[in-house]
Amino acid sequence: METFKRCTRCKVEKPLSAFRKRPGSFFKSELTERRSHCKACEREYYKKYRKTSPTYRWQKLQHNLKRYPDSDVTAKQLREQLGAPEICYLCGLPLTWNDAELDHVQPLTKGGRTTISNLKWAHKKCNRMKHDYPLNEFYETLKVIYQHMAASNF
Repeated sequence: METFKRCTRCKVEKPLSAFRKRPGSFFKSELTERRSHCKACEREYYKKYRKTSPTYRWQKLQHNLKRYPDSDVTAKQLREQLGAPEICYLCGLPLTWNDAELDHVQPLTKGGRTTISNLKWAHKKCNRMKHDYPLNEFYETLKVIYQHMAASNF
């Protein structure tokens, strides 16, 4: 026999399987060891509020900066000095949070460091194209590609 619980967000009574277990659950009752809102409401919340909120974006950025242990850059410094993404430094087109990434101007593989002066906003696609090239090598590569395209009448 399945037990039911009422979701605090949608106010619908649902089976316990529709609710996630609380982390580190040590509660005695099955009803109290489950979260108060159902999985569907949790998904809607994350879609609607968390992913689009600038605060969430900065928190995620702070979390990603922890990948660079030798870095002393914080999200607060990035917010103050770089600001929100507006223009891609590689192509010059407008940026939104959805297609923006921080790029190391001087790649880490070529001796660059994670410092404010070495980080710039770029489109994800532009950043992937640049890969680990320094700027001068990247632009030279683009010139060669363009010349080959022009010669073959694309």
